[in-house]
Amino acid sequence: MTPENFGTRSICRNLYIAIFLLRCNYIEKLGAGIESIRTALSANDCPAVIPHFDYLFTLEFKCPTYLDKVNTGQKTREETSLDRSTDKSSKILALIEQYPKITTAELANTLRITNKGIYP
Repeated sequence: MTPENFGTRSICRNLYIAIFLLRCNYIEKLGAGIESIRTALSANDCPAVIPHFDYLFTLEFKCPTYLDKVNTGQKTREETSLDRSTDKSSKILALIEQYPKITTAELANTLRITNKGIYP
């Protein structure tokens, strides 16, 4: 296996185990794992996998850190959650100001959230 053909062809280390896993429906098909990994990482905006080659190969998965996101200008999960929470709170307060007698159920229905979602 070379870096150039990595993920384009399948080489079974133990053909009997691979066939057994395929027949037991534990794997979908032979040779589809690397492409599945790449697709899943790309769909979730994760860094690409880094293959390392020796006698066998290993895969390195980079985990984006807080500093990576700050340096690229992306918001962290916590910042995004806080933005949503602040936005929701602002909408709730605006509705209460506009309709002082509005009920929790009416607030939830208007904002399309659950009644529990009204409370912090």
